[in-house]
Amino acid sequence: MRHRFGGTLKDALLVVSLLAFGLSILYAPAVQAQQSGARTSLLAREPATARSGLEKAGALATRWQPDAGLRKIFISTATAEGTATEDDGWSYVFYSKRLRRSYEVSILGSMTMGSEGTDAGAIASLENLPKDFTESNKALTLAREGGYQLRTEIRMTLSKRAGEPATWEISSGNPAYLVDAESGKFLRVKE
Repeated sequence: MRHRFGGTLKDALLVVSLLAFGLSILYAPAVQAQQSGARTSLLAREPATARSGLEKAGALATRWQPDAGLRKIFISTATAEGTATEDDGWSYVFYSKRLRRSYEVSILGSMTMGSEGTDAGAIASLENLPKDFTESNKALTLAREGGYQLRTEIRMTLSKRAGEPATWEISSGNPAYLVDAESGKFLRVKE
């Protein structure tokens, strides 16, 4: 019996079987990571680490204000690999000393959004991040080596306070695990 697409029922079943097999290959790493309770990306795509959107975010912030300096990078829900999930992307917070205002750029997949922030005072107290910092996936690995247990919600924040190194703070509530983003070393657990 022929169907509208021009093939037999046997052909249609073969196509469906091949699609199911292909999806099982894509989802296998996600299932393994979810067994630990951590969220992961379910689609095969280039992992979005913190540094992956930096150029795009910087260009948008520079258009907003030429003196914009990167002060903070964060994500509310990272994957077990320290990358963005399908539902949550990286946010980059810049600060203009001239305007005394902050500007936040959020990147989720191919979507990029920028808006003036409301937290300029807190951002002003931070220093600009160094250009060369430990990547988010490596920071999460270092936190795990320091005792961090993977959970469903993995929050990651990179910032630099005066007189301190740029620091990744990784948590799923309390406590937080701190990683020196300049030396690439685990620092301590913060209660």
